[in-house]
Amino acid sequence: MMSKSIEGYTIFHNDSDYSRMVDMIRFFMYEGHLPKFSVFRARIGVQRQGFASYANQFFADYKRKVDIISFCLMPTHLHLVLRQRIDEGISKYMSDLLNTYTRYFNVKRKRHGPLWTGRFKSVHVSSDKQLLHLTRYVHLNPSTAGIVKKPDQWQFSSYSEFASPEKIEFPLCTYEGLLDMKPKEYASFVTDYAVHQKELAIIKHLVLE
Repeated sequence: MMSKSIEGYTIFHNDSDYSRMVDMIRFFMYEGHLPKFSVFRARIGVQRQGFASYANQFFADYKRKVDIISFCLMPTHLHLVLRQRIDEGISKYMSDLLNTYTRYFNVKRKRHGPLWTGRFKSVHVSSDKQLLHLTRYVHLNPSTAGIVKKPDQWQFSSYSEFASPEKIEFPLCTYEGLLDMKPKEYASFVTDYAVHQKELAIIKHLVLE
């Protein structure tokens, strides 16, 4: 899944915006009667334990609409690789996620109207190989765009969950059994392709000008 802002509008201005969206990605994957996100995030338990720790405990017995396989947040858009767990799960998840962030953003920035360019774009993944290459593309976005030099320098993606899972206390992604590759192998798989993907992006930009 990919959702872009209207006319390349910057939707994540600082770490607070990025962190809020990461928390939303975790929160809305659950199915059932959920508390209001802003109220949940303000709970004392969240303030004491941190959002991920508290959410993992609170939602332990909840079913999921989707599994998050990988993600990456960029200044003007976001990428999500999802696995649907219930009928219409992805559509409902994306609606909840994008609408809630829009409300937060509009209140904070004192603006009105839509934030995203219509319906999110989606691609159906039909093989393990396609999934592997898709996660690499997603994780290379920040370095391809020149925001950072290496994917592990960008904290608002799931790259570290793949390349160094032992460092992640509260994983967000669920990809066990989907990628037949050890963390170090995956890190090399991604970084060895970084220059090539950046060159492709430059060529695409030149061709479209």
